[in-house]
Amino acid sequence: MKTKILLLFLLGWVGIVFGQEKINKNKIDEKSQFIFDYLTTTKGVDCTKDGIKLEGIEELNMPTNAIFTIEKENDDGSFVIKFSIWKSKDHLEDNLTYYYKQVGKNTKILDAIKTEEFDLKTGKAVKKNIVDSESNVINVTERFFLVKKDDLLLNGSVYNLPKYEFVFGTISYLARIRPSVKDIPSYWSTDLNLGFAYGIKRNFNKNWGIAALGGISFSKAKIDSLSTSPSIDKSIEKISLSPTLNILCNYKKFFIGIGAGFDWINLDDEESKKWVYNKKIFYAIGIGMNLFSSSTSDTPKATNSP
Repeated sequence: MKTKILLLFLLGWVGIVFGQEKINKNKIDEKSQFIFDYLTTTKGVDCTKDGIKLEGIEELNMPTNAIFTIEKENDDGSFVIKFSIWKSKDHLEDNLTYYYKQVGKNTKILDAIKTEEFDLKTGKAVKKNIVDSESNVINVTERFFLVKKDDLLLNGSVYNLPKYEFVFGTISYLARIRPSVKDIPSYWSTDLNLGFAYGIKRNFNKNWGIAALGGISFSKAKIDSLSTSPSIDKSIEKISLSPTLNILCNYKKFFIGIGAGFDWINLDDEESKKWVYNKKIFYAIGIGMNLFSSSTSDTPKATNSP
């Protein structure tokens, strides 16, 4: 018993040093998500959601790059775990059988399942159940395992969001301020605009972060007597192309912050040639919506952090 306690203590410190947070048995809830350490081998056996071991089933090595949740603790101290999503796309096919109960070795059917019933981009099983009577391959979207308490606490770690990730989304500017040019004073512009932005985001926790993004947007630019030199006596509108750099804070998928860029219009008429703000810097208040991030779209909703 003393040996186990010592091992738990030492492994806990190793986890801290190398950035792996060990599982705290007293802080487990249904939203906490975990992975098994890649340097260890943990055994598990098929069971029902209630923790009843399936007959005639041998122990399997648990995958080390798959995220799992802890469903319940049995009276004997073992735990029921469920694999939900893969941490990465590495070795997806090697771990494919954790989403399927296979009787027999019909490679043709299994190969078909790899391409048709399993999304290699997201690492998730397709949400439908199929039973093939010839191969006895059953596609299941939930797979439960019994894992011993010592194995779980020694080899399991909390899955945390990546600190940095690439993001892509839409961006629009609520208002832009154009600094003074020549004898024309600065002014606020609320011209209609919409674009896309791509860059890197620093996550602070599951909901909050900050991102540095480069973007390109299309805007409606008003050219009139107040924005031209020499001044023109009419008003026209042109579509401008606007490269931008942005610093945005985010809450979940919503972004807001500041940006800077310039408008470029086609100088195909005399009025456009007199527009003083062409290729001149502006500053803006921007909002955006995340459409894609480099981490899985099923990022954990909670962790087991203290």
